[in-house]
Amino acid sequence: MIKIKSCPEGKELNPITKRCIKKCKDGEIRNVKTRMCEKKNNLNYLSLTPSSKKCPKGKELNHITKRCGKKCKEFEIRDSKTGHCKASGKCPEDKEFNPITKRCIKKCKDGEIRNVKTRICEKIKQPKLPRTPSSPKDYLLSPKTPPSSKYSPLPQY
Repeated sequence: MIKIKSCPEGKELNPITKRCIKKCKDGEIRNVKTRMCEKKNNLNYLSLTPSSKKCPKGKELNHITKRCGKKCKEFEIRDSKTGHCKASGKCPEDKEFNPITKRCIKKCKDGEIRNVKTRICEKIKQPKLPRTPSSPKDYLLSPKTPPSSKYSPLPQY
């Protein structure tokens, strides 16, 4: 059985502390920040609607906290649950999307490829081709003798 606390006349229940506090007089409203009674014409309370609150240049209104915060970058969107900026999955032309970190990273230069493990750009390694002689004379200039041949320079005993 849930017991609902009731307050005596002239007082109201504070939803945060669950204690009885004095009601505001006629023509006054409770300030959400300070929890004090203020005149209705004083605009220092937080019951402003998002459309009526103005933010300075370079900032935008966070719909959750009702506070002004930094605008999201060009290729970011505001998360509706957390109110934070997150990657949209689209990046500028000179960058590419990293699905692991969910951020935009620089594209690799020409002649480079991104290493899958380290995610760092590395030069493309071209396989070394075997050297081919340019003319038939090249074969004659460097004769090779097998190591166990009768022409070995070591004397045999």
